[in-house]
Amino acid sequence: MTTTQRAVLIRAYGGAAEVAEITRPLAGQGPVLVRVRAAGVNGIDWKVRDGLVQQAFPLQLPAVLGIELAGVVEAVGPGASRFHVGDRVMGPLGGLGAYADFVAVDEANLVRTPHGLDDVHAAAIPVAAVAAWQSLHHAGPIGAG
Repeated sequence: MTTTQRAVLIRAYGGAAEVAEITRPLAGQGPVLVRVRAAGVNGIDWKVRDGLVQQAFPLQLPAVLGIELAGVVEAVGPGASRFHVGDRVMGPLGGLGAYADFVAVDEANLVRTPHGLDDVHAAAIPVAAVAAWQSLHHAGPIGAG
């Protein structure tokens, strides 16, 4: 097994993104290792890259961008029990790093990708769905009528 992977990263705020070789993560305590097949592109990605949100989201540079993905479980870490190697999954990372070949993700952030939904469309759903849910629930109580 190789110990490196490709990833899209930035080395400085406002700098160009580049494809680079970085260390490949392992499935640790609780996370699963996902082979990324597709990653969503969101407004937060360019805001992070440009440094517009560095007060709220300071980065350890260089940083791999991307906050949502779809892919296949490659390995399951100790303590993870919801998924098995080969399961198709999608979800938000809860941080950055989706623009890489592999990502270690807490299994609580993932769901199984529904049959019939391709990876490109699956990767575009998580952040939009969370934003919609938060908008509905933070705007006020939802009730009949």
